[in-house]
Amino acid sequence: MSRHDLKQILDQIWVPFLKRFRPDREQVFQYKEPDLLAKELDFTLAQAKDISENDLVQIIEKVIEYTPNIWSPYHLNYLYSSPDPVGLIADWLVSLVNSNVHAYEASPVFALAEIEVIRALAEIVGYGADSDGIFCPGGSSSNMFAMYLALRHFYPEAI
Repeated sequence: MSRHDLKQILDQIWVPFLKRFRPDREQVFQYKEPDLLAKELDFTLAQAKDISENDLVQIIEKVIEYTPNIWSPYHLNYLYSSPDPVGLIADWLVSLVNSNVHAYEASPVFALAEIEVIRALAEIVGYGADSDGIFCPGGSSSNMFAMYLALRHFYPEAI
């Protein structure tokens, strides 16, 4: 799939997405029983194949149609709320550049941003200028890092 194909697909789905996920839309979710939804979309895992632009757009439209509208003020079912527009754009940017922050050379902009965010967070909680930190991909890995650091601090001979 070329960049031109990607642009055409985005042009086809962007307006329907904005119409579907708007805050004033009262219907939060078009619920379908799992067996009925499975008939609407093909969930079988097949060998990699080329997919037509039209098929891809249809799949995306179905995903949008059957996904709860988290932008709605009536979406109160889970422990999260509407996305922050700036955060959403940042998420798109991160996905578009598909970069890692494991080394400065791999992602200089995000590496410097990570350093600044960690510095600002350390300042908020009252840590000194020599504080350090890392970004974690989720709560489980955060807990594992915390346990490791606690062991290292209280039982350095064990690590």
